[in-house]
Amino acid sequence: MEIEQTPAALPPELPLDGIPQEILRLGKRLAETKYKIDMLGKEGWGELTANLHGLESSGEWDGPDDALTFFSKVFPFAMLPAETDPLGIFQVPTERVIGRSWRWWPEHMNANSEAKLTEHLNGPFAAESTSWYFLPALGVLLAAQGQSRVNYCRQRNIPFITARVSHLSYPPADRFRLYHVTKGQTRQSWVVCNDRYLQPVLWPRITLPALTTYGVHSGSWPLTFPRSTVFLTSCIIRSLRQILLLPASICWQ
Repeated sequence: MEIEQTPAALPPELPLDGIPQEILRLGKRLAETKYKIDMLGKEGWGELTANLHGLESSGEWDGPDDALTFFSKVFPFAMLPAETDPLGIFQVPTERVIGRSWRWWPEHMNANSEAKLTEHLNGPFAAESTSWYFLPALGVLLAAQGQSRVNYCRQRNIPFITARVSHLSYPPADRFRLYHVTKGQTRQSWVVCNDRYLQPVLWPRITLPALTTYGVHSGSWPLTFPRSTVFLTSCIIRSLRQILLLPASICWQ
């Protein structure tokens, strides 16, 4: 008697309930932006995206940024994973995952290797070698392991990818404030967290619209802060990572 085998049940879809529509659109746009940056670099235009495409401070090209590095460059005060909360294995919407194609692209595959990959992605062990971080606050996922399959699935119009997902937090918008400082022809934007810590916005065309959608408000430079001109004249903006906003009498004589 032949025993009929039933296919293994698919994992559930990653729940997105309760996430506002504008945040869902933001997450989708962030993933799309990273994909476009990787594509530009792939075609030899990495210089257009500077170190958002893996250009080291020494000038050496190191390939596309991984998702966590990209996220930390675009979002001030990004808390990269140390201890995370595993959520489980889910079918994840491809359109909202930030990946990295650095070892191979779909055109590098022949018919046999692509058939094997397709079988794996549809099989019971599809989540093996994946580790993705879900930020509900921003409606986006960061692929730490299993990165290249993201762009593959994008190009092949595969709507969901099975992956192992953990939760990752981002500070609430009300802990941030945006400040814009102009001196002569120079305009610099800064993000202050908890009225105490400051980081520069290095990629305003991406970061400012994203933070605004997230709910971060702009304000006038507070009189209680050190003079804004100090930061513009004494700091190398692109190498500055974080400044503790102590009283001016302590920081500068």
